[in-house]
Amino acid sequence: MAAQKLQIVLFELGKIHAILFQTVNDYLSLWLIPDEKNVKFHEEEIKLRSFASGGHEAEMRKAKGDCAKIWSIYAAYLQPWFSRVLHPEEADELSRLFRELSDIDSIMVDAIQATSNWLREEASVAFGLIQDSNYLGADEYVRRGWEKWQPSAKIIRDNMNRLYDLEASFINATRAI
Repeated sequence: MAAQKLQIVLFELGKIHAILFQTVNDYLSLWLIPDEKNVKFHEEEIKLRSFASGGHEAEMRKAKGDCAKIWSIYAAYLQPWFSRVLHPEEADELSRLFRELSDIDSIMVDAIQATSNWLREEASVAFGLIQDSNYLGADEYVRRGWEKWQPSAKIIRDNMNRLYDLEASFINATRAI
């Protein structure tokens, strides 16, 4: 039962990871140069306004409860069971594994929140340029965002991969019991 609960938490984190990357890609794909009829431009301006006002943040906030969930699953379901059926050193090893899962999850939540804040701030600057009729400047500002995003993207990708590796380690360890 605990393994299933852990998989649910990791699945939810994976969804949030995908949503975050899609949201940033949506921002970085904005085309802020007015066209003849301005139909596309107005659609993009609406998206930019949503980013600038934090419309993307609700999905990102769902991640905050997951680190506590991972540790709670361990404490409520697994630790008592492990202490009964495992040798103390094996139980300690699994305790370290869950502590690491919880720590990485916490890093992920921080990185997601930082990215969400960055996206809102970037979009606010670009939106200000649009308000000043500096369309080329706004478009260029959005294009430069890709370089700024890469360090955070790497942290999030690396930690998601580490979470999946730890999940596999947990599954292997529990199969051996």
